[in-house]
Formats: sequence, structure tokens, C-alpha cells
Amino acid sequence: MNANCVPFQQSPLGSIDFLALSLHIVSVISTPIHIIAIFCILKRSSESLESLKWSLLNYHSMVIFFSYSVNFFESPYILLPAMAGTSIGFLDQFSVDCQEQIYFLVLSLALLIIVTPLPFERRFYELFGGRSKLWQKLRIFWIMMHYSSVLAIMTIVISEVPEQEKAVLAVFKRIPCLPEFFQNAPFFVLSIEISTIIIAFTVLVLVVISEVFFFTMIILLLCSEQVQNHQLSSGAFRARNMILFKLHAQIIIPLPTLAIPLAYAMFSIIMDYYSQAFNNLLIICASLHGLISSAVLVIMHEDYRKVLPCFRQNMSSVEEIQENSVCPVVAEFHRRTSTVVIN
Repeated sequence: MNANCVPFQQSPLGSIDFLALSLHIVSVISTPIHIIAIFCILKRSSESLESLKWSLLNYHSMVIFFSYSVNFFESPYILLPAMAGTSIGFLDQFSVDCQEQIYFLVLSLALLIIVTPLPFERRFYELFGGRSKLWQKLRIFWIMMHYSSVLAIMTIVISEVPEQEKAVLAVFKRIPCLPEFFQNAPFFVLSIEISTIIIAFTVLVLVVISEVFFFTMIILLLCSEQVQNHQLSSGAFRARNMILFKLHAQIIIPLPTLAIPLAYAMFSIIMDYYSQAFNNLLIICASLHGLISSAVLVIMHEDYRKVLPCFRQNMSSVEEIQENSVCPVVAEFHRRTSTVVIN
């Protein structure tokens, strides 16, 4: 069955030059924000975040790894509805095989998914898990199983790779309106039957979501129990909830940059619809994940915000206004309550 094509020539958004320029711009803008985020985690973490510092660093390192995989190292030029594409990124300049670059990209995505629940587990372990000898033993096994699942995902992906010569011919037959430069450009077909790969990643995502939900709920329940038993003040309870809220925000706010491309990819595959312009916009959208995630990390935490000059200036202005508004009141209070002693 041939895909319903939107001809490449009709839209400059479908060109390689547009994709490469867009990804380079995202990479240039995101780099200083990534540096600030890493600096904040290492040097500006408050006492409440100190125990989460290395978990946050681990998670955010995978965010940056995936971000640079998309917008710098590989820069994939995909051909949905076929699970195929080529690379136009930095590694391509060193003649790194396209197949290896696609594996590298899939690996970065799998690692990003795998490390997502680790900060929540670390928060649970800090508050309650350290009291349980059972969880102290199980958590090592749990973490090892998480990273082992990356090997399982990569094994499934590699096992689904078809014989390339026949697969490439099938792609040309399925998408007859591909641009002419693909006649000579090397590109890689990841899979012809994508159901196995989709099922594997779907299971992985569902497991991760359930783990985040589990650790969040058990932390809230145990904290609520401590409040009822007068072991925890309401102020401390709100502070713990705020940390959980910020952890969720760091994951949820950038999530549309991955969810929207995934939704379009499913639509393209199911409807057998091809538009190179939409394919390029899909990759650009995914490349924004790291930029937004780093920005959210810095903005959500007050100690991290102080690193930014604009926030420091605003905070100084607020403090000055408060000081100017408080001082006259204090002076008037002292004037009215002071007594004059006359000898």
C-alpha cells in the first residue's frame, strides 16, 4: 500500500536545510541553560534537595543526553510512516554508520524513560525506606533491573532490524514521492513490522508511570499518617508536598514535546500518511524537551532561580519595596511609643 503523500517540493519545511538549521538553533539556545541547570544541581541545592542532588543529576544528565542526541549528534531525518530515516548531525561528519547512530538515539530515549522514577524512589528512601532493611536490599535489585531493561529494549530493537536492501526497496515502493537525493543518500530501516518495538516501549512507559504513581502515593500516605500521629507538622507536610510537586512538574511540563510527536507518529503509521514537513516538525518538537526541562528545573526551585540575573534583580526590587514600605511604619510606631524624659 502506498502512503498518501504531501509532495516534498511543496513545503520548504520538509527540507534538510530547514531541519538542520532549526536543530542547530535549539542546540545553541539550550546549551547555556543546560550548563546553568547542572551548576545549580551541584552547587545551589538547598538542604531540602541535598539528598536528591545525585538523583536529579542522574535524571537531568539523561535529559541532556537525549536532547543532544536529537539536535546535535544524530539529528534524525525520518521518513514516517516508514520506520526509516537518515542522520544529518555531528556524527555524520565523521562517517559514523547511520545504523549505529539510530541505535544511539534509541538508547538515549530508553535511558531517559528508565531514570524517570529514580528521583521519586530516592525521595521515598530518604523519608521512609531507610528504616526498612528489606527495601535497603530490594532497592539495589530494583535499580539494577531498571538499567537491565535498557539492554532488553535494545535487544528487541536490534532483533527487529530487517535485511536492508529489501527493506529500502519496500520504503521506496511505499512512499513513491520521496525526494531525489534519497536515491543516493544512505538511510536505515529500523523495522518493517513495528508492533514489537511499540509494544516494548509501551510496556516500559506504563511500568515507569506506575512506579512514579506508587512512590508518590506512598509518600503522601505515610506523611499524612505522620501528621495524624503528630509526628510531622503541617508546615513540614506542605514542604514535602511542594518538593513532590516540583519533581512532577519537571517531568510533566516538558512531556508534550514527546507526547505530540508520538501521537503524530501513530497517526502517520495507522493512516499511512507521509508529509516530510510534519516529520521535520516532529523532530524539532522532540528536540525542545531538554531545553524546556532545564528551564523548568531552574525556575521551579527558588535557590536555583537566584543564579539568574533577571530573577536576582526582581528579588532585589521586591526587597527594596518591602523595606521602603515597612520602614515608615516602624518609624511611626517608635515615634508614638517613645517617651521623652525632661530633666
